[in-house]
Amino acid sequence: QQQQQQQQGEKGRWKNEEVVLLLHITGHFVNEELKTIGEVARFCGVNRHGRAIDKQLKRVLHYHRWINRDLEDIKRQIHSILASDTYGHLNPEQVRLLDLAR
Repeated sequence: QQQQQQQQGEKGRWKNEEVVLLLHITGHFVNEELKTIGEVARFCGVNRHGRAIDKQLKRVLHYHRWINRDLEDIKRQIHSILASDTYGHLNPEQVRLLDLAR
């Protein structure tokens, strides 16, 4: 059952390390579609479904529809959140995976 849940994606509360990684990914791939951001997030170890990623980004970044987002506003929000140290920092493995994904 645990293996099945891992294949389907995690459920429940987001860990801070997942959120900070998702914000870094979104900052680097802000010009891309959410589907691409979700694929990169999964590559980097965020084991969540695409819809869960979309919902989490909406909670944190407060956009209405990704397709209509203001790129500069999203970048400012991400920078502000990461600068506030609310979610912590990337660990070395996350940095390595993000570098590979870019």
